[in-house]
Parts: sequence; C-alpha cells; structure tokens
Amino acid sequence: MKGIALSVPDGKVVKAVRSTIIISNKEGIPRLLFTGNGDCNPNISHTWYSRDLRPGDKFRIRHCDMAESELSVPEYTVDYGNPDATNAMVLEDYRKLRKELIEEGLISENEC
Repeated sequence: MKGIALSVPDGKVVKAVRSTIIISNKEGIPRLLFTGNGDCNPNISHTWYSRDLRPGDKFRIRHCDMAESELSVPEYTVDYGNPDATNAMVLEDYRKLRKELIEEGLISENEC
C-alpha cells in the first residue's frame, strides 16, 4: 500500500496511510502534526506524531510503499462519534484554558 513516512529528529520513522501533515503557528509556536483518518471512518481521527518545532529541526517526508505491519500505532485517537470521548476532549480543553486564564490573572480561582 502507499503511504507517508515521516522521519523525525529523534531518528524515529512514523508511517501511516490516509494521513495529513500540518505545520501550524498557533499563538506564535510552530507545531508539526501528522494526523489523519487511517480507518476510513469520518468520525475517527488519529494523531501519529505531534511536536512543537525547534530551530534546526529537520524532518524527511517520503511517499512510499509499505506493508500493513510497518504502519505506526497512533499516539492518540479521537472518536467524534462517541459523545463520551468528545465530551472528555472538550472538558480537557476547558481545563487547560481555565488554568491559563487564572495564571494570566484574567479570572480568579472562584470563577467558572
């Protein structure tokens, strides 16, 4: 099968099919994300690799043939069709944002 092989700075090679590589710059922090839908199910999203970028990082991206046994295990998977999983993800995001707002003094501990 055809897929994407991503060689990362620590020497590891991550392999997946039906995947996307995204480089974002959220809040001034560049980040590389190797994500996609490896199961052909629109409700399932896998992330095989995710990392903030540092100066000097080098990645190698190849489109190549690979056996199913060579595919990497995702770092995490989200099932958007499962309300419990989606709610847990939203709650985790809420807690992170709340902590940031408290640390920045924009809200107090007693607020939401």
